[in-house]
Amino acid sequence: MVWLTERRVRLYCGLIILFYLCCWSAMLWFTCQPDNKRVCDFVQFWTAGKLANEGKLAAIYDFDTFIKEEQAVLGRYIDPIVFRYPPTLLLVVRGLAYLPYGFAYGLFAFCSVVAFTIVSYVIYPHSFVPWLVLACPIVYENVSFGQNGLINGAIFGLSLHFLQKRPLLAGFFFGLLTYKVHLVWLVPFALISGRHWKTLIVMVATALLMVLLSLLFLGQSSWQAFAAITGPNTFFQPVVSFADMVTPWGGVYLVTENVSLAWAVQLPLTLCAPVQIFWLWRQDVSFSLKAAVLLLLALISSPYAFVYDLSLMGLALIFLVKEGVQEREEKYFILAWSFVFLSSLLAAAHSLPLAPLVVLAMTGLAWRRLLIAIIAGGTSS
Repeated sequence: MVWLTERRVRLYCGLIILFYLCCWSAMLWFTCQPDNKRVCDFVQFWTAGKLANEGKLAAIYDFDTFIKEEQAVLGRYIDPIVFRYPPTLLLVVRGLAYLPYGFAYGLFAFCSVVAFTIVSYVIYPHSFVPWLVLACPIVYENVSFGQNGLINGAIFGLSLHFLQKRPLLAGFFFGLLTYKVHLVWLVPFALISGRHWKTLIVMVATALLMVLLSLLFLGQSSWQAFAAITGPNTFFQPVVSFADMVTPWGGVYLVTENVSLAWAVQLPLTLCAPVQIFWLWRQDVSFSLKAAVLLLLALISSPYAFVYDLSLMGLALIFLVKEGVQEREEKYFILAWSFVFLSSLLAAAHSLPLAPLVVLAMTGLAWRRLLIAIIAGGTSS
């Protein structure tokens, strides 16, 4: 008997969504207060856009100055939240800063949720998909943090959706996502292996165009300031929440506080990832399985990914469900879908890195399906 029936999905997800709406309404109300606003990561995007509009580009990448600007926006002292993104993203966040802070946060959160839900449904057009997506803790975490994980997931998912039938459009969206280069660095290996040459060319051209536009509108100094804060010290300066990291590097460091050991675990996984992708994308197997593994390895291969980046794992689950769910797999899918709250609590309270283990387990499940398909002779979709 299959436990995950459509009726149960809608019932339980509806109750969860109702709870989320109550929480989000309270968050938005506190965010819109004139003084002592609610603290969330969105303040980095709005503050960076504000400083860019004022021509204070150097202040964006000067951590001390930037934090003072954030405190002025929120009207209170906050722990450091800094802007580590390349200047290409400033082209987008400048628009947010023209809006009042509270309204900009609400619009950003709303558009993120809508975009991720629509893309998920486009990938797998089934009636229960919007319910699962809207009730997913990954969505709640992104809205609560005010982070861009849902937008990143939507762009990544849309790129994969268009890859087979509209390669130029896929390349354009992949190129837009290069401001998160640590999450898309495996994409060129997949495109080369799969001989998606048009997509690769457009991806590179779009990325270069974004850089040229940033140089035109923001100047060379913005890239010089960004380069000054880019490097290994990014993990530690000024403050990074290792409990929110979902990578093997973050998990090992959370438990041991040993940088060398963390890199010793992370580097083999990072170096093996492009080899896996290059081999896999040459196989005659379902595209959904290839996409799922690419999304999961994007999280495993990067040393720098956080709980809000688990939107990529959410998309991987959708691609796997699209291939069909075996009864014995249901419990693993449900655990992976719902574990975000528990992983954050255990990591913060007891230094237990559950998130990297779950991502690794889901990757193993995806590879199991792939190997079965390859042994069976492969399929195409």
